[in-house]
Amino acid sequence: MGEPLQTVLCGIGGFGERYLGEFWGRPDVPVRFVGFVDPFPERAAFAGRIRDAGHAVHAVHADLEAFFAAGGRADLAIIASPIQHHAGQTLCALAHGCHVLCEKPLCATLDDARRMLAARDAAGRTVAVGYQMAYSDAAARFKADILAGDWGRPLACKCIAAAPRSREYYLRNAWAGRINDRVGRPVLDSPVNNANAHYLHLMLHLLGPAVARAAFPVRVQALLCRAHAIENYDTAFLAARLDNDVDLFFVTSHVGLRGQGRTQFEFAFERGRVRGDEDGSLVGTFADGATRDYGRVLHFDQRKVNEVADAIAAGREAACGIESAMAHTLCVAAVQESGWPPADIPRSLVRKVDIEGHPWLQVAGMDEIMQQSYAAAALPSPSPVTPWLRPGRMIDLPADR
Repeated sequence: MGEPLQTVLCGIGGFGERYLGEFWGRPDVPVRFVGFVDPFPERAAFAGRIRDAGHAVHAVHADLEAFFAAGGRADLAIIASPIQHHAGQTLCALAHGCHVLCEKPLCATLDDARRMLAARDAAGRTVAVGYQMAYSDAAARFKADILAGDWGRPLACKCIAAAPRSREYYLRNAWAGRINDRVGRPVLDSPVNNANAHYLHLMLHLLGPAVARAAFPVRVQALLCRAHAIENYDTAFLAARLDNDVDLFFVTSHVGLRGQGRTQFEFAFERGRVRGDEDGSLVGTFADGATRDYGRVLHFDQRKVNEVADAIAAGREAACGIESAMAHTLCVAAVQESGWPPADIPRSLVRKVDIEGHPWLQVAGMDEIMQQSYAAAALPSPSPVTPWLRPGRMIDLPADR
């Protein structure tokens, strides 16, 4: 490993704490923090340690421009800020000559994604996007085998990702569950665009035509609903046709009880199937019965940052850059357009459950609806019992992205 990258971290709370916990003060890692950006540093667990550490730039700056104006210099900007800041902070970092590792999702809108792509090309810097699973060894091995033709032509893929969230999840900040924040910046916060974004992106990424490319949706239909009292949706069913003629299906929800979360993947190919289980393991079975174990697709590990540092040193693309991430951004926009407005789940079906003093919501029959929909890889249909389950309109996406 060469000299560590001088790094400014944008966002020291939330996911930023994962970076600080993993890399703070370690001599054997590829990044060394020299500056921090956060408008509300006092809320972060690491605020005191940052203040007392005596960095080259001592203060936690309110915005990235202020860091540079104060004389801050960095090789890399890690952006772990809320979604609405991803585009602006990436553009600022590139304008000051920094490489960028932007946490998922890439941004909230396609227009922002295009601006980020143009700025990256103009700056000649590496921009990596932190969809965690795309950097795992298991995902890299699986994708290499797909590209090598070991599994034959991909036919279909699907994923169910149930990730219950308590009421506090939506009260933790002013933008959770919102379409725009308080000053009108797009957020599109949802399980599809935030907490469970990496599951949808992983399917798109793995089926892409090259290592750092993803398959893009050309047709999307969604069904959106909500049990929580939020502006956007907390549960989504989506079906898509990709540009390589693969059918994709994804169902995800933040409604349920803690401990009942579950995630499953399945990829169908001409020569077999590859399944992912709750523990993140990916195991393939060929038509002749032979198996191939790819290991676990990890959510967060040092490999992501190591890969980005290696890409910067070699002057090449990272495994997951803007081009791959834009497939997810396009899908999110189409889902929002197709399924809007989300259906309000009847209150008679919603039960509040108290767990250790925290309120969680459970919807009668939702687990069964999600599992049946996943098994069939199809949007649920309204019935006399569930008239509110109405799929949105089909969205055809233009070829020029």
